[in-house]
Amino acid sequence: MFRCSTVILILCLWWSCVEVETTEAVKCSFNLTEISANTDSIALKLITKGEACNFTVFYENGLSGITDCDQYGEDSNVYICDIRDLEPGTLHQFEVISKNDGERATYQCK
Repeated sequence: MFRCSTVILILCLWWSCVEVETTEAVKCSFNLTEISANTDSIALKLITKGEACNFTVFYENGLSGITDCDQYGEDSNVYICDIRDLEPGTLHQFEVISKNDGERATYQCK
């Protein structure tokens, strides 16, 4: 028969070999799927695989404009960034940033 200390040693060795699985949170990577432009506004439509993401758009060289993006629908992975009061006919640069993980992308639109 095994002694108590031998059984404990075997259990400890077995436990150290058991693989522990962890789930990694899905990052808030995103893709721009649509740009809708009106006279003085632009809407950016983003899609992500992440959950509970938050996005911000910086525009006009990051000095004068910051807009948060809104989730499109209650359980949706689509976000709309509605940017208003833009000067018509001007080339605008937008930087979309995920508040969750810092993922970013830059887009231009006229």
